[in-house]
Amino acid sequence: MASTIDYSRIESDCLKNSAIVKRVLDDFLLYYVAAREKLDKKVDRLLRSHSSIVRSLPKSWTGFAKSQYIAHELFREGGLLAKYLQHSMVNELTPSDMNWLKGQLESPWRFSYATILERPAPDFFVMFDVFTNEEYLLYSPGLTKDVQKGGVSLCFNLIANNGSCWQTYGAIVPFRGVEKSDIAYFNELLHTDEGPETTQGVMESVARNPIPYMLLLAGAEQPFVYHNDTRMIFCVAEYECDALLGDLLNDLFDAEYTMGVHRLALKNWDRLPHFSTAYFDENEERLFLLAYTEMGFTALIDGLRKLGYQLLREPDFKVNPPFFSLAQEITGVEDSFNPYGDLFSEDQEYDPDEIERINDGLAIMMDHLNNDRDADVTKIALQTGMNPEMLEDLYREMKRKTGR
Repeated sequence: MASTIDYSRIESDCLKNSAIVKRVLDDFLLYYVAAREKLDKKVDRLLRSHSSIVRSLPKSWTGFAKSQYIAHELFREGGLLAKYLQHSMVNELTPSDMNWLKGQLESPWRFSYATILERPAPDFFVMFDVFTNEEYLLYSPGLTKDVQKGGVSLCFNLIANNGSCWQTYGAIVPFRGVEKSDIAYFNELLHTDEGPETTQGVMESVARNPIPYMLLLAGAEQPFVYHNDTRMIFCVAEYECDALLGDLLNDLFDAEYTMGVHRLALKNWDRLPHFSTAYFDENEERLFLLAYTEMGFTALIDGLRKLGYQLLREPDFKVNPPFFSLAQEITGVEDSFNPYGDLFSEDQEYDPDEIERINDGLAIMMDHLNNDRDADVTKIALQTGMNPEMLEDLYREMKRKTGR
């Protein structure tokens, strides 16, 4: 790609487009449309129930969020632009600015969750949208700065097509430890009464109200959680099941029973970091699977298949531990990833409160890294109640990911 594309020419197009965006949108349309549509007040209402999250973000974030929200309402597919092109305000625009606006009507702006595939030239990125499976060329000096700070697993951007490539508008959100599966889980929490969303439905939800997704910036700096070299991620699946199967049950699992529920802990996989466990609920006639690593989930599936169950290898959802609690805080939905944990004392070896301790530890260590200070891991372990060994692993991984 780099040998056949004139990136200097495209960059020139991008800079010209940025100048038009500033002149037409930032200096004029944003204020005009916000006043007439009361969109700034609408954003205030949408943020009111998330005050604790907003307080954790930079003070400038609210203003940037309003600008991005209004721009999206104008230029998204089916947005307000068509209405304002018929308004008398267009008489104040030059013919070239008017042509630019009409071009935005033909090429709507949209939000995108994307990974970086390639960096073919300075400030240019080949992106892959994880929900639409589209590949596109993006120009973003801002993203260049974020990539230089450390690993980026996923980007959330409002993007616009300038005719030569795509550009970002407003806040860039470079996640260090968030994946497509996390966003899909978050979207399900937002729509618990509507059933599972398709991948297309996720982006339709973002388009209807991007504010909750924008608030995920609060967890953008949190890295993946590792125990030694094994990444921890909650993997959950559920199946209809009317009987407990398997002559090999006691060979493969440590089984317990209480109150109509069988707990099947996979031998050699039921401790840190995997915690691979299945539950057969006689009353609900369901088989519930839970593991804290992908390897642990695969091993659990293999063990249950040996008992005679026909199960898929993919979990119903996967979510990274720090993101799990942030998603619940923003949505206001309390989701117990293990509905049977309270029935068995062994399940308290790694209880939900550990997630909060992980988040506290991550926040303290990230503050030290952002301010170029070494973190006293022993002191933070005592302060948060975290496992010192896990905290040491996390700190080492954070330093590696951020290059600090």
